[in-house]
Amino acid sequence: MRTACLAALLALAVASSEASAETVSGSKVVERTDKVLSAIPWAKDLDDALARAAKEKKLVFYVQIVGDLQGGL
Repeated sequence: MRTACLAALLALAVASSEASAETVSGSKVVERTDKVLSAIPWAKDLDDALARAAKEKKLVFYVQIVGDLQGGL
């Protein structure tokens, strides 16, 4: 199950990166980031997220965001 989920996420990431070769402005990046950050109950600490996932018998979805949010990606 875990392998299938990881494979699906990888396929989605590859398809997404191929489909969106546009440059996104800093304000649009901020808007999109705010939308994602407000819609998902993110943990601020990986250890907390891992403990919660173990308790709820769920996976951890880890995202590392890089780039200058004010200047675009």
